[in-house]
Parts: sequence; C-alpha cells; structure tokens
Amino acid sequence: MRLALLYLDIDRFKRINDSLGHAVGDGQLKEVARRVRAALHVQDEVAGLGGDEFVILIEDIDEPAATARLAHSLLESIRTPLEVEGQSLYVTISIGVCVFTEDGTNPTTPLKKANAAMYLAKQSGRDSYRYFTAAMARKADARFALETSLRPALEARQMRILYQPKVALADGQVIGAEALVRWLHPSEGLLSPDLFLGAAG
Repeated sequence: MRLALLYLDIDRFKRINDSLGHAVGDGQLKEVARRVRAALHVQDEVAGLGGDEFVILIEDIDEPAATARLAHSLLESIRTPLEVEGQSLYVTISIGVCVFTEDGTNPTTPLKKANAAMYLAKQSGRDSYRYFTAAMARKADARFALETSLRPALEARQMRILYQPKVALADGQVIGAEALVRWLHPSEGLLSPDLFLGAAG
C-alpha cells in the first residue's frame, strides 16, 4: 500500500510569538490545526510536533497527483487571514512530501525525508511544497557534513576575507571595496558564502 507523509511547518512562527505574544501564537497554532484537520479526509491522520510543526499521514494513495492536490489545498487554506485575539494574521506554511510503500520501512525514514523536503520548500521561498528525492538525500547529507565542520573551521581560522574593488562606470575609477568572506576548506578548496552561510544559520 502506498502512503504519503506530509511535514508542515508554519513560516516565521517565532516572529509572531516574539512580537505579538504567546497568547496570539497559541491562537494561531489552534486555528492552523483546525484548518489542517478540515482539509483532510476522515481516515487521514494528523499530529502536532513540537511547537509549529504538523505531520499528516495519508493512506492508500491511488495516484501521484493526490498528494499534490492536498498540498495545494492546505497552502490555500492557511493563506486566508487568521483572526486571533483581535489580530489579523497573514500566515503561510512550508510542506515536505514523502511518498512510500508500507514494506517494513523504518518509520523514522519517511519522517526524515519529509522533513528534508520541507526545508527545501523553505529555502525555495516558503509558502510552497516540495517532494523528497534521492538527490535531496545527498544534499541533506552534504549540508549536515558542512554544518558539523563549520565550527572546527572557525576555530582553525579557515575563514578568509577577500576585497573586491567597486569601480565607477563613468570613469573606471576605484571608489571603494566590498569585503567578502570565503571558507578555505581543507578538501573542497575556497568555498563561496552561498555554500555555507545557510548552514551557519
């Protein structure tokens, strides 16, 4: 039997909590949970995970498009402004999708894959969904390796500052310089910030 696991995360939830207070944050969570449940079939399962995350299990997937339709439905439902404690909140979610078969697979594996897909949705601009693929698994492993080696890199002083001149188009004169950080990785060579700044966050 084919199943789908959807991993939902409320975008920028901490910002709401910090700026409007926990009462508004809790009200937002309850309303999002209500809308998620309303978008599902009776037989579908949903559970909350630590704060602003939800996991949905869809059983007996008859066609690949079924999970895409559900993801679109969830995104549309959450986009409608929420009224909480007198506040009108504009909320979005990011969704990761993992489709798998019930064949003795370790239950934590689909969860990890759906979570990785959810993070890709966030990196792609939020308010969207992404499917897990084998390429994503390789990317997730590479990111983890990068994250774990970043702190030792700082301690080993492997970061380098390079200066790039700023030139006036009118006369070609150098009018300043831009400081750029690079990581002198022992095996990968000089890495640009787009490859490691995300891991630093």
